[in-house]
Amino acid sequence: MKPYFFRFVIASFAFLVGIGLVSFYLNANFLIQAQVSNKANDLPNKTSENNEGQTELTFKKISAGSAINIKTKEKISYMDFRSSDGKSIKVNHFYAGDSYKKESARFEVKLKKAKKVLEVTPILDEQGTEIGKRALFEENKEFKILKLFKVDRKEYFSSFEFYEIVAPTLIHLLAFENRKR
Repeated sequence: MKPYFFRFVIASFAFLVGIGLVSFYLNANFLIQAQVSNKANDLPNKTSENNEGQTELTFKKISAGSAINIKTKEKISYMDFRSSDGKSIKVNHFYAGDSYKKESARFEVKLKKAKKVLEVTPILDEQGTEIGKRALFEENKEFKILKLFKVDRKEYFSSFEFYEIVAPTLIHLLAFENRKR
């Protein structure tokens, strides 16, 4: 009985080592691919001056992905950016449905959590027709912009875009929103 047990232990150990090596190899290749794909999205990591001699912030994408909120079952995708002065900016895209009324209610729930609402403005299309709304507010020592607006169904999965931008300062938030892409 002992020889079989000894062979079983050796075979199990060899199997686990093999699994570990394959896992390490796959993870190493994934990390290399992720680094290569992030380099394609890099923006300059220095501030620049505009025509008036003012310093402008630049932003570099450092990660992106998707997740599901376990409590609410809400699906989101996210992107993390780093400003040229080292601050972190987050963009969360909420998968909106086809009901403006439902998405607007979700917008209001998020807005009610705000410590201080700085402004709520309509979003207009080229013809001046209101297609959504934008809110700028402070929450948990961060500044946020929420946007909910109607989009062309052919290009998107839903009829509305709903996302938030989160930054540590109002300057970073507005600079990110107005950046050149």
